[in-house]
Amino acid sequence: MAPKFFARIAAMKTALLLIAHGSRQPEANADLQHLAALLRQRGGYDLVEASLFWSWRSIDPEAGARCVRQGARRVVCCRISCRQAST
Repeated sequence: MAPKFFARIAAMKTALLLIAHGSRQPEANADLQHLAALLRQRGGYDLVEASLFWSWRSIDPEAGARCVRQGARRVVCCRISCRQAST
């Protein structure tokens, strides 16, 4: 029974949802989109979406919905930091 269970999980369309804090610097926000594009090219996930938030009260609920509308049955959320280092 376990092999069938794992086979079904492996067959599910999986989305990677990258979540990063938005910045007033457009370059920092562009980094998230660039990372998402690189991960799409690399493969490993059926879908890769990116979402910005400005505070924990303003997380974009539409981001996960976009994944589901594209057929994802499983969404892996990954909070990342795309801040540019100051020199």
